Amino acid sequence: MKAGREEALVEYKKEIELLQENISITSVQLLMMSHKGNIEKKDQWTQSLDTPTAESIYTARIDYQRIRSGDLSFSEGEQLKIYNKWSSFEWSGRSLVSGKKGDIPSSCVYSMLESLQLLEFLLSVEE
Repeated sequence: MKAGREEALVEYKKEIELLQENISITSVQLLMMSHKGNIEKKDQWTQSLDTPTAESIYTARIDYQRIRSGDLSFSEGEQLKIYNKWSSFEWSGRSLVSGKKGDIPSSCVYSMLESLQLLEFLLSVEE
């Protein structure tokens, strides 16, 4: 039984390392996009809305085709910047792939940062 736990911990640690690597890659991509987008001069308020942060970047769990005209369609794995959480079910955001904006069902996305925090918590509980 103990050997099984140790194997599970090793697998969890590998998964955390992979998530950390993905977060690092995403951060570099966002930084590059941010510098590219900041070539035009913008006021400070607009810049704060357009600059993605680790807390605002989510990944699509599934392919989603818009139902209403204000919805945003996206594909599984696509990265989205959430800029407004209207309710616990409906958010507004922008696709980092297409640049299109629209409403996003919160159940269709997950945060890489939250996933990493959850895995770290699970590891600490098991240890």
